[in-house]
Amino acid sequence: MKPIWIFFYFLIVLLMLSGLMRYISPKVLPVGPDGVIPSSIQEGNEAMFDTLSDYASNPNIGTSNDSIIQVMRMSNDSISLVSHFHDFLPKISIESISYDSLFQKELTRRISQSRTKRVHILYFGDSQIESDHITSTLRHILQAKYGGKGAGFLPVKDIYNSMEGFIVEKSSGWTNSRIYDKNNSDPFSPLANYSKVQMSNASLLVNQISGTHKTSLSNLEVYYSAEDNKSEIKIATSGNNYQEVTLPSSQEPRIQNIKLNGTPSSLKLLFLPGKNMKIHGVFLGSGPGVYVDNISLRGQIIPHLQKVPKLYLSNFMKENNVGLIVLQFGVNLVPGMLKSYRFYTRMLKKQIELIRAADPRVPILVVGVSDMAKRSGTSLESYPNLQDVKKAQAEVAKEAGIAFWDLEREMGGKNSMIRWVGSCPSLGTKDYIHFNRLGADSVGRMLSKALLIPLNKKKD
Repeated sequence: MKPIWIFFYFLIVLLMLSGLMRYISPKVLPVGPDGVIPSSIQEGNEAMFDTLSDYASNPNIGTSNDSIIQVMRMSNDSISLVSHFHDFLPKISIESISYDSLFQKELTRRISQSRTKRVHILYFGDSQIESDHITSTLRHILQAKYGGKGAGFLPVKDIYNSMEGFIVEKSSGWTNSRIYDKNNSDPFSPLANYSKVQMSNASLLVNQISGTHKTSLSNLEVYYSAEDNKSEIKIATSGNNYQEVTLPSSQEPRIQNIKLNGTPSSLKLLFLPGKNMKIHGVFLGSGPGVYVDNISLRGQIIPHLQKVPKLYLSNFMKENNVGLIVLQFGVNLVPGMLKSYRFYTRMLKKQIELIRAADPRVPILVVGVSDMAKRSGTSLESYPNLQDVKKAQAEVAKEAGIAFWDLEREMGGKNSMIRWVGSCPSLGTKDYIHFNRLGADSVGRMLSKALLIPLNKKKD
């Protein structure tokens, strides 16, 4: 056979193999040398959801056997992602979430109120939920089913949230305090932080950006406290029309509702402080529905609700129709590899008692610690004490009569974080502790499935 015919024959085989691989293999996101999807792709181009209304309204959502495949579609300079569930992830089973009939009935009753009013989910967590990880996905899926548009309560800080489609920029003139600051004995609100206005015209600027969703700015609420009647806010919309609001004095945090005309593309808040003016949070959203408030507490193992007066917590829960409280902690407890976690069970029980004192019937969900891995010689393996921490969390939940979701089991059990980090695209960071944006999206989807099990359950 002549060399030219051998060449053409070889070329045809290559083309056939290439076409076959394009047919059977999904395109995937590029992964950097550190195993993390580059930030240039993560920011503003995170995984878009399938038809969320269909996804959320599926009565069999708790038992469907999805696969996870990330498909990247590129056209010109735009990138959009369609995400499903990864092949190595187990399907969500009814056994993944433990709850009793009281939890199911009360959760269903409270969430059903979203037809006519706002219902809030207070989601406390450690660094696993920073940057709206997990909570943004949970929020979108629940809002697709129950209504609502917006990110809920936000702290006063610089925020780039491409999933919700907005940026918050704060000026100078603020001092920030967090509930776990050791040298601060001030009482805190349930949102676990506040920012003190130190100079006139300290500002917050909110801009809408193109993202997976766009947060509605038509309803603005400022959650504040001030010791005199001299505190003011000036609100400028994209048309530069200022609206001035004087805030009544209140040492207890209270909400000032500010109605905007339509949804501006940008919003600027100028704060003119009176005596001891503190901003505990700003609400952005519109309409009745479900709002998931992200309360991230980096480095913590509990939400420190002992620093929230009972009156503050009970009033906030009543005024905002809190339908569920989620506690997701544990990744900061595991690396210590302690012999006993009795001290932790006491701390966790105390947090639940404080919540129950403010609202005895509010549904509470403990999310079990996620899988974490460490180096052992030349290999990686899950922390051997992780099961002890998870067991302590599950036992506290069972004894208190609250719900428990076994995240480590749903990730795939022992050594699952190693597989998450090594998947293509990667779903975790190279510390083998934290989820990246795509991994957090997957966890948010799994959690929404778990929550929809009791919510979709037929009444006896």
